[in-house]
Amino acid sequence: MDLLSNLCLGFETALQWQNILFCLLGVALGTAVGVLPGIGPTATIAMLLPITSSFDEPVTAIIMLAGIYYGPQYGGSTTAILINLPGESSSAVTAIDGYEMAERGRAGVALATAAIASFVAGTVATVVLAVAAPPLTVLALSSGAAGHFALVVLGLIVSIALARGSVLKALAMIVLGVLVGCVGQDVHTGTPRFTFGIRELCGGVSFVALAVALFGITEIVTNLVDPQPRREGRGADQAGRPHAQP
Repeated sequence: MDLLSNLCLGFETALQWQNILFCLLGVALGTAVGVLPGIGPTATIAMLLPITSSFDEPVTAIIMLAGIYYGPQYGGSTTAILINLPGESSSAVTAIDGYEMAERGRAGVALATAAIASFVAGTVATVVLAVAAPPLTVLALSSGAAGHFALVVLGLIVSIALARGSVLKALAMIVLGVLVGCVGQDVHTGTPRFTFGIRELCGGVSFVALAVALFGITEIVTNLVDPQPRREGRGADQAGRPHAQP
């Protein structure tokens, strides 16, 4: 009953017209900034935080910040679909199928699918998190280092199982990702790992640099070597091949 009453109170506050207006404004601004490659939700909030610092109502400011946070989550998929360059980490998977659809002349369908999926997933995930957070908190606090390690191993195994193509290549990429993720200071002890005396690596390897190197530069070089115009959506069949003209 406490959960339902808290949800009712939250909806009553969030559905006020001024809060909805500022939420829409935050989503629009966050999406516009999030379209720029490499600027994720955290950097977007940091840049747009002065806008909300002058609000009289803290609730309105928090709601607008929430809109600013969710805007880049979708804005990053725009560059991933159009130019194969993820705007932030969660859009890396979108670039796999989204950019292929854009090359076949179905960029609008890919963008609409990403928008609908982002809205539905965000809404469902918020509700599930509100319901499952208390028991998950108790479970997380009761498990120790062994449980956390087993959870990480399970995540890696699931990643290998969901990978397409060669399992050996998927395993190699996951191992490489783990090695790259180990670069930087240890969270608990602060000990530098694999920094090789380079101070800039103490904060870890930037995702922006990895995304630009893996997706952006390779796509630019590929287009320079073998430029291929995108197919039109009306003149291509489902396999992406142009229809024969009579």
